[in-house]
Amino acid sequence: TEIRVAMNDTYDTNLVIDDKSIIIKGGYADCAAAIADDQTSNTNIGNVVSGRIITIIGKSQRNTVVLDSLTLINGKGGIFADDANLQLHLFNSIIANNIASIGGGIRVSGGDTDIELENTIIITNESTGLSDGSGGGIYCNGVNSSVLMHGDSGIYANKATYTQELTPGLVIGGAGGGASFSNGCSFLNYSGGTGGFLDFRGIINNTATGFGGGLFVESGSEAIFFGHELCLDDECLGTNSEPVSFIGNISGFG
Repeated sequence: TEIRVAMNDTYDTNLVIDDKSIIIKGGYADCAAAIADDQTSNTNIGNVVSGRIITIIGKSQRNTVVLDSLTLINGKGGIFADDANLQLHLFNSIIANNIASIGGGIRVSGGDTDIELENTIIITNESTGLSDGSGGGIYCNGVNSSVLMHGDSGIYANKATYTQELTPGLVIGGAGGGASFSNGCSFLNYSGGTGGFLDFRGIINNTATGFGGGLFVESGSEAIFFGHELCLDDECLGTNSEPVSFIGNISGFG
């Protein structure tokens, strides 16, 4: 199933994808452009009153969900993959200005979920809670789950803002301003840029009141960075001219 979404309307309701494979493509000026498959920009989906913009559930089969040329913005969380058997591919998309207690931009909890971020920016999202690292941009928890980031992708200016003073002088805070990976979820990154002004590629300018301004990795999870081109089976990821970027991230606890 493929759905094409034009830019000349407002989409401010929550979407639940329940045990289905689907392609959702945006960036069409109008219905005529959608029929012609003529993409020119991104379609905004968001400004929801409550709840995540997109929730993906179901594990009776392996599902593939593709989100192409969409901007998921101003939600109470962007995407939630909840105990799903899922291959999720975000292409030419933006997840921005979403706020949730855990995983402001993307939250993966349990299941068997593999996420691919290709030419996709996770920007200015926020987590406000505290649970295994709260993950301002991305939260991924689960031994069978993974996140792959490549192309012109980035995790930029997200924040984990939880703060609590347990006793005078003892403060705990949110962890993983850019992203949090726990209980075996793995992260593989090929994306980077020049580090210049408004270059969003890489893991840049994220903040956490607790540990891990850029990344928080714990409990059997791993984060791997490839700063060069790697080609397997005629598919190449990464570049030899622009290494991965990990710049300007700030944590409250080191």
